[in-house]
Amino acid sequence: GGEKVTLKIAAKYANYTNFDGTPQGFAHKSEVLRGHCADVGRDFDSITRSANYNVFIGGDQREIDDRFDWMREHYLSVGVPQEKVDHQIEGLRRGPLVGTPEQVIEKTLGFADFAGDYQRQLFLVDHAGLPLKTVLEQLDELGEVLPELRKGFAEGRPADVPDAPTHASLVAARDAEELAEQEAQVNA
Repeated sequence: GGEKVTLKIAAKYANYTNFDGTPQGFAHKSEVLRGHCADVGRDFDSITRSANYNVFIGGDQREIDDRFDWMREHYLSVGVPQEKVDHQIEGLRRGPLVGTPEQVIEKTLGFADFAGDYQRQLFLVDHAGLPLKTVLEQLDELGEVLPELRKGFAEGRPADVPDAPTHASLVAARDAEELAEQEAQVNA
């Protein structure tokens, strides 16, 4: 949804957009946005496109299946109709960040094929009321995955594509800005 109105508004005013994370969905929304940008005379590449991904990382397929089984039972226990539960679970299972750490790394590094060299991704690990233990386990597994993703994306990134901001780089930039302000006040 949102192709006729929302993406038209984005073409005119937005600096960032967020799309479906599947290759097909991301490519389709990008092309629609590209058309709207052409209509309003905006450089398509001036808009950062991003995607959200639900993370289901497990040590093996059994662990992943157990997490989906828990989610299915949770949805049903709170009164969500079976048909909606089946649809939701199937959609999540097809997500790009479902698998073992190795599978998630491989899939994610393949995003450059359709999303380009600069990507912003939001990894959702606490969704659908997952138990805290499961969320913490997924965070641990994501902690193993992220350094490999950073390394893989850095290896293939053209020189003209900036490094993605990290928490450490944002804190350092903030600290440098605060120090510059303090020095300016002292020298004033």
